[in-house]
Amino acid sequence: MLKLNHTFFNISHLFDDQITALLSRRISLDNPKIITDNREQLARKAGFNPQYLAIPHQVHSDIVQWIDKAGNYPNTDSLITDNHEVVLTLQVADCVPVYLFDKITKTRALVHAGWRGVVSNIVSKTTELMIEKGCNPKDIKVFCGPSIQQCCYEVNENVAKQFSDKSVVQFGDKFRVNLTMEIKQQLLNLDILDANIYQSSYCTYESEICHSYRRDGEKSARMIALFGEIG
Repeated sequence: MLKLNHTFFNISHLFDDQITALLSRRISLDNPKIITDNREQLARKAGFNPQYLAIPHQVHSDIVQWIDKAGNYPNTDSLITDNHEVVLTLQVADCVPVYLFDKITKTRALVHAGWRGVVSNIVSKTTELMIEKGCNPKDIKVFCGPSIQQCCYEVNENVAKQFSDKSVVQFGDKFRVNLTMEIKQQLLNLDILDANIYQSSYCTYESEICHSYRRDGEKSARMIALFGEIG
C-alpha cells in the first residue's frame, strides 16, 4: 500500500492521478542519515512551491478549519480545502496523520489525530464538515498513515476508558489502544465505505524509518505530511 522512496512514504496512488500525498521518513533508503523535518525543504523536494503551504499550529485539539489560502493557522489540528493551489501539511511522531479526499469535488483534508483528538472526534468533525460543504461520504477516501500501533501504545485506565471496547486490549492493569481502529469506526458511522478506508501497518515506535516521540522523547524530530495537487 505504501510506496517508499529516498525521502517519503508515498500514498498518492490511493487517491487521484493529480494528487500528491506524502509523509517524510526518518531515515533515507540509500544512506542511514536522518532526514530533515524542515517543511519548506521537504515541500521543494516533493515538487511543491513552499509559498502555497498551509501550516497548522497543532495543539492536540478537535478544531477543524476550512481554508482557501496558504498560511499559518494557529490552534488547529485539521485543515480542509478545495483550493487546488493550497498544499496541506502537518507534523507527527506517533499520532495518526489522516488524509481524506473526495474524488468528485477534489476536496482534501489532513488531520493530526493523537489520542485526545481521536476521543474528541476530530476525524468525524472533519468528515462532517466535508459533507456539509457538499461531499458525498461514499466518494471520500481515507488513509491513516504510520503511527504508534496497539502493540506499543500503552495507556492508563483513564485514557483507555475513553475509547470503545473494540479499540482497547487489557493486560492486567495495563491497557493498549488502537487509534486507527477507533478512527475507522467513527468513519463507518458516517457512511464512509469500508473499502475506502486504508490503514498503514507501520508502527512508528517499532520502525527505525519513522520518528517516534514515545520512543525517542525530546530527541525525536517530526515526520511531515504533504497533501496537494500536481501542477
